[in-house]
Amino acid sequence: MVFEHLFQVYKDLEVEVETRGFGNRAEAETIVQEARVRVGR
Repeated sequence: MVFEHLFQVYKDLEVEVETRGFGNRAEAETIVQEARVRVGR
């Protein structure tokens, strides 16, 4: 939550941004794996 808040404040200085919170470890691992597939690793 702290990182999300800091990110929102930082982005308020530039442009409007919407955060959707943070997922769990399994969701993060899925996202990383999908990114690796996209770049061919």
